[in-house]
Amino acid sequence: MENSHTKLTILGGNNNNHIGASAQLLEHTNEKGHITRIMIDLGSLLISEERRNGHLVADATKYLGYNPPKNQISQTLKNYHKSVGGQKSPQIEALFLTHMHEDHIGGIKLLLKAGYIFPPIYGSKETLSVLMRLLIEDGITNLPDVYPINDTLQISKDVSITPFPVSHTTVGSLGYHILTKFNGSPDTGILHLGDFNLSDIMIGNGYNEALFQNFLNAFYVTHVLTDSTSTQNNTIKPLTFKKSVSNWSELMQSTDKRIITAVISRSIQNMAPIIKAATQSGRKVFIDGHAQRLIYDELQKAGVLEDFSATVFHHTDVINADLKQFLTTEQRKNQVIIFSGAFAEGFDEKTDNLSGLVRISKRSLKSFLLDSSSLIALSQRAIPVSDIYENMKDMVQLLAEQNNGQIIQNKTHPSASLGDYPMMELQRTGHATLNETLTLLKNIKKHRLNSEDELTVIPLHGNINQLKQTQKCALVLNINSALLSNNESIILPQNTLIKTSDPSSKTNWLYFKNENGISNGSQIEVVKENLNQSRYETVSFLNIPANFISKHQNKTTLLNIMRSKLSRQMD
Repeated sequence: MENSHTKLTILGGNNNNHIGASAQLLEHTNEKGHITRIMIDLGSLLISEERRNGHLVADATKYLGYNPPKNQISQTLKNYHKSVGGQKSPQIEALFLTHMHEDHIGGIKLLLKAGYIFPPIYGSKETLSVLMRLLIEDGITNLPDVYPINDTLQISKDVSITPFPVSHTTVGSLGYHILTKFNGSPDTGILHLGDFNLSDIMIGNGYNEALFQNFLNAFYVTHVLTDSTSTQNNTIKPLTFKKSVSNWSELMQSTDKRIITAVISRSIQNMAPIIKAATQSGRKVFIDGHAQRLIYDELQKAGVLEDFSATVFHHTDVINADLKQFLTTEQRKNQVIIFSGAFAEGFDEKTDNLSGLVRISKRSLKSFLLDSSSLIALSQRAIPVSDIYENMKDMVQLLAEQNNGQIIQNKTHPSASLGDYPMMELQRTGHATLNETLTLLKNIKKHRLNSEDELTVIPLHGNINQLKQTQKCALVLNINSALLSNNESIILPQNTLIKTSDPSSKTNWLYFKNENGISNGSQIEVVKENLNQSRYETVSFLNIPANFISKHQNKTTLLNIMRSKLSRQMD
């Protein structure tokens, strides 16, 4: 058939002002008209000012199934699913996950809660272990089928996908090569880089230049989908993990104070240098925060964190570790506490659902009071998204009032400083800098199997300015590029853009008021984005039955079954 093609649609992640909700759809129509569909990631959107008490998810529901039991049917949701062209069974063959961050997998839990049916889900063992743990902990029983992917997977006779390791702040981060064929011959070769950088990592497999070049030598590549989050960062030589450990160790050995810091809960690679440095310095580490403990516990049970057994307080029982006991057991000069709240999560919310560091700043954490005997090391840079920067500054000011300004912040540009505090290189960004993006694109262009063919870069994962900066990288290297926003598509390999005629009129987000609301009976808001005002306006409400999801009484049994099944599948 003449209309054979591969179509890429950006469902979420290429946002106007915000960062998050990454989701892409690939549809390959072969010479006989058969369509093979796969999706990569389905995340939730990072905090937005006007909807901070919930999560926004790209509306990918057309491609999911929806057929709940009759006694639990939400008629408004069922009608909505039908109105967008949804069917009882998923209309995609598989969902592939790049890594475990909320902005890449957060939509899965929320949509499962609403009764949607997913196709098989593929990813690294680590990502799938964490995903399933979060689902089970939240009482979800309509669990999807998940499969670790280690080698090339044939989706159909015309579409295959091959994983490769990338470096990021999580464990088990993957990129994917997707090959589509026409009449048995390669049609498009798409390299999806996920969230990546070119640094070393401390746990598991990550980017290795020689191995990646060997990978490229064997694969047909026509398009690169690349992370854009930090392309505006022109750091010449980014911090390595080895140097991060050295700097943390130097900090710990230079003071007798207790050290307090905060790490994003799923960024285990950024937690690792702190723990390694604590080991070298004779200190013990306490991990606080429910989500942080869940992730650590699951990865520990997956066997990837044994190096930390002598340093992390209650390493094999981190879920039940008690801060008061830690403070009593360990000498102050040997204490390192990792709280939640790296981005001042919940700082301006009038609820009890606040992160640890925020609660300390507001003197509401009963188990811990801050004083000048504690040194706060702020290893997370403030990112210019929503009101995160201002909240972090306000939080730090409150902390400084309690500990006489005993604060060190991560090295950053003065314009992003959190106050007049000393700077030290403690943590690097998890995303490729400008120079790393240029380096990788140059290598892909040169070392891919079909290096004589044209190459096209499609920026992913960022706001409009970040996406444009990645496009400039392609221009510098004389590589084609195509800039797409959410809800826009491109036909490959011809690179024919399908632009939305009126982006502001598109209804493409589902708003979940809060993580627990669906379980208790609530509504999903269907919203559209007003690009001129950077706001999300409600279009309609979708009711969810109050008894749709109930807490499962056999959580431990489900977890053991899940771990055993993943281990067998890996073998």
